[in-house]
Amino acid sequence: MLYKFKGRIVASSLVLLLLIFIRTAVWMKIGRVPHLIPIPGIIALIIAWLLGRKYDETFFLSMKDPLTGLNNRRYVHFIFPKFIKTAQRKKKKLVVFVYDVDEFKQINDHYGHEYGDQILLSVSKVLESDITKHDVIARWGGDEFLGLSLFSDLHEIKAKIDSLQSKLKELAKSFEKKISVSVGYAVYGEDGKRLHDLIEKADQNMYRNKHSRKTV
Repeated sequence: MLYKFKGRIVASSLVLLLLIFIRTAVWMKIGRVPHLIPIPGIIALIIAWLLGRKYDETFFLSMKDPLTGLNNRRYVHFIFPKFIKTAQRKKKKLVVFVYDVDEFKQINDHYGHEYGDQILLSVSKVLESDITKHDVIARWGGDEFLGLSLFSDLHEIKAKIDSLQSKLKELAKSFEKKISVSVGYAVYGEDGKRLHDLIEKADQNMYRNKHSRKTV
């Protein structure tokens, strides 16, 4: 995505515009452009690119969850408006998913936080493997994850959830404690238009699902 290179693009562009301005000013003043700034100009562009890259790296890391490597809530807030525009342009349904690891507090209390972290990491990999390159999956906080997806038909949602639960059943076999994830979702436009409202609705649906189903 372009945002990953924003610092480099902006810094280099500003230096390039400054060089063009200087050369134009020199030309207007003396009628010719002496070869006084090509090498300093190139050096300035290189420095601008390196500083821009440092900014991009810092910005990129600020959008990542340190445990799972997934996007974090800051990234979701950043990308959500772009998802709305994409959904409108492609005439698709924007769906917000909330995923919650069942009985995670009990898992942490009984098996320890290191074991809990292993479960979160494993679940995050399953969630990441279950999305397309156009979707977003993020760790929202604690044992909650959030997803943004586009669908042509809302009937596809059930197939997506079934696929996820099937993968989680396989994952559960590798852990001493059976694990499962409850899922809730909300549709942009039908359940709200603000991210906060959509997450709240998806949360309600997720807890309704959690209380109505047995743990895998």
